Amino acid sequence: MTKHDGATRDIVAHHVARCASILDATVVKAEHRATTCYMGTPERGAAYALWLEVERRRLDMKLNKVELAELSGVSRGTIDRLKSGKQPPEQKTVHALARVLHIDQVHAEVLAGLRPPAPGNGQGEIDVRAAIQASPVYTERQRQMLLSLVDMFEEANGQTGPGSQAAATGSE
Repeated sequence: MTKHDGATRDIVAHHVARCASILDATVVKAEHRATTCYMGTPERGAAYALWLEVERRRLDMKLNKVELAELSGVSRGTIDRLKSGKQPPEQKTVHALARVLHIDQVHAEVLAGLRPPAPGNGQGEIDVRAAIQASPVYTERQRQMLLSLVDMFEEANGQTGPGSQAAATGSE
């Protein structure tokens, strides 16, 4: 290994650590604003991703929790347990919420942990960029930071992915 390779690795490691720290702080701040936190760090349940999507859609539709419960036929307690419950919700619960909030049922089942996500390219590989862009968990700023990290790793590893620097410039 040359001296240059070690310096590059140190720079990449520094950027990864810095971005991870920023992302952690941003996620904790966002969760604190959106939820009631216990000791500053909410527990994430089996269907936490579904809970995030339900909350986002509920707020977009300007529904309060009582209205969502009435329209879906799902109790407020059951909806709240999506956030921290240890078991995935029942399929009928997921479908009722998906119907009211206009969420694709298959997507809702994936978010609830009832079914695995479909592979990204049909060959068992997941498209990391598509997963980052499709995730309801990240803000736009966080997405851009994560995609920048993917670019840095691909560049450091000499890979050329759909968004990598080498692919963008046509070089390797």
